[in-house]
Amino acid sequence: MARGPKPRAVILSEAEIAGLSKLIKRHSTPQQIGLRARIIQMAGRGMNNQQISDELDLCVNTIRLWRKRWINRQGIPLEEVSVE
Repeated sequence: MARGPKPRAVILSEAEIAGLSKLIKRHSTPQQIGLRARIIQMAGRGMNNQQISDELDLCVNTIRLWRKRWINRQGIPLEEVSVE
């Protein structure tokens, strides 16, 4: 297994944790949205991209993409954007 740079940390607020959990548990959440929520939730627990990839059986590049997108949007207040 090739080792790369350590991924940027995902630090979740209580509101973000609650929003992600709600999305994951809600039966009406589209599958892709639920999967993205799980990726971010796992990253927020300190898992690296490879660990998340292994756990969810996804390509590491997919994990890297959604980690990056989440981090890039974290500066936007939750009132202006939903966790979805």
